[in-house]
Amino acid sequence: MVNYFKSYGIAVSFLLFLNISFWYLGFEGGHIYLKDSYEYLHQAENLKTGNFWYSGDISKGFNKDLVSQRPPLYGVMILIFKSIISNDHFILLMQCLVSVLIFSLVIKLLKVAGIRLSYPILLFLPLIFFPTQLIYTNMVMSELLCQAMISLSFYFLILFLIKHGIKDLFLFHIFLSLAILTKPVWYLFWVPELVFMFYLVRNKRIRFLHLAFVLTPIGTVFLICLHNYNQTGYFHYSSVKRTNMVNYNVYLTLANKYDSTEA
Repeated sequence: MVNYFKSYGIAVSFLLFLNISFWYLGFEGGHIYLKDSYEYLHQAENLKTGNFWYSGDISKGFNKDLVSQRPPLYGVMILIFKSIISNDHFILLMQCLVSVLIFSLVIKLLKVAGIRLSYPILLFLPLIFFPTQLIYTNMVMSELLCQAMISLSFYFLILFLIKHGIKDLFLFHIFLSLAILTKPVWYLFWVPELVFMFYLVRNKRIRFLHLAFVLTPIGTVFLICLHNYNQTGYFHYSSVKRTNMVNYNVYLTLANKYDSTEA
């Protein structure tokens, strides 16, 4: 029996079982949406009809904040999955598979780094007690896709640091750019990335021309900001910060300083 727990196949099978179990709970209970979920679904529909990645119901009028509320990549993923089977639970089933692949990537990364676990299943047992990963995997939210992009970028960065392959460094920038297209929180990460690249040049780990890789995330941010400027007249990456301030932060600040009625 102990030998079974030493198997990587058993560990991945256990992870698959956990994901499918939570997917079934979501399927039965129907609790797969948050407020943000409907914006992503509207976004996918607008991408389909040619209204760019506007994340609102276009039939209810135009809200310029929703032009840039959500970057487009998760909406594109929803659109692709819905073109196969037009059911939101199918999207979540595919996200379960992506979640399993992410953790399989972790196992592969440990092997690349020369770390072999005696009991790889121990990597996944904590998910039973801290099920946030499984919950968000089975909701129509962009967290899982963003996690996949960040995991892949980190994977290729570690490969570069171990094997010094320039292709791996380039793929690190590509997947980081895709993370930027998934969650706006990453849009300024090109700044420390540029510092890191100068460090590599200074230590002669890469050539100066390889600094051009940073143009990938910078170009991504610039083009999204340019699109938003053309649509709203305001050069910015995402309106989510302003929306949160208007809808949540201002009320809570005033309620704390005065009272709820004044707020």
